[in-house]
Amino acid sequence: MRRITQLDLEVERAWLDAMPVSLRGYMRGILRNRAKCADKYRKRFRRAHPKWGIGTLWSILDKLKH
Repeated sequence: MRRITQLDLEVERAWLDAMPVSLRGYMRGILRNRAKCADKYRKRFRRAHPKWGIGTLWSILDKLKH
C-alpha cells in the first residue's frame, strides 16, 4: 500500500462515519487490503488497477463512488 496521507485519512474517516460502528473495523481492514493489492498491481503492470486505482485509500474510495 502506498504511504497514507492526510487526505486519505480524512476521506476514509468520512466514509467510515456513514457506517454502523460495529462494521467500521471490518470495513477499514477490507479497504486497506484492497489498497495493498492495488499497489502491488500498479507495481507489477505499471498501470492503475481497473477497480481500485493506484493503491491509495483515496483512489479506492473515489472508485467506489462511481
